[in-house]
Amino acid sequence: MEVLVQWFTDNLSQFISSEMVIFIISMVPILELRGGLLAASLLKIPAATAIPICIIGNIIPIPFILLFIRQIFKLMKKTKIFHGLIEKLENRAMGKSDQIKKYEFWGLMLFVGIPLPGTGAWTGALVASLLHMKFGKAFGAILVGIALATVIMSILSYGVLGVLFMIPLRQALIVKEHGVLPYPEGQACAEVLIAGEQGGSKAGVVFAGMGIAALYKFVADG
Repeated sequence: MEVLVQWFTDNLSQFISSEMVIFIISMVPILELRGGLLAASLLKIPAATAIPICIIGNIIPIPFILLFIRQIFKLMKKTKIFHGLIEKLENRAMGKSDQIKKYEFWGLMLFVGIPLPGTGAWTGALVASLLHMKFGKAFGAILVGIALATVIMSILSYGVLGVLFMIPLRQALIVKEHGVLPYPEGQACAEVLIAGEQGGSKAGVVFAGMGIAALYKFVADG
């Protein structure tokens, strides 16, 4: 995905605004909102600006997929050129449908919301349509899933984890006193914020630290 995002970003940004770039990326299958937010971080677009643009871009194709994709596929399967391709797409989508069949709304929501390869709003909408899920239920689940994906990808792309944990301490102990903090706790808060703002592998250090701390607490408490 990162390679595709970089390609779109490098090529489209020469002709259109950065905001339009992430809007288009968010509409593209495979990339969707997660790709849009990654591109936004590369283009230095503030999260407050990027998030609503990417959400809208990701949502726009969904009603059309839910309402019309079966009819479109049916017509395309009547042609020799597209018959094999459409069957392959349908089989691939249905191969990922077990969770959605079993849990319906919640299964579709998690399928869309957790950013794993082969998941997302496009595929979720396709599976929901092929399963003849009611439009209202499917669209609602996809909206909630997109909201969940937004939270996850915002943390990964913009490193907001440190901000979420340290807002109460930021002004008093970090913004004004970074570099001269006498207490280890204050220095730790500052480093978490720095790691969070850099995102990517730096944010991974924060998660690792949380995991080690939880494990230590579990062992210490017996």
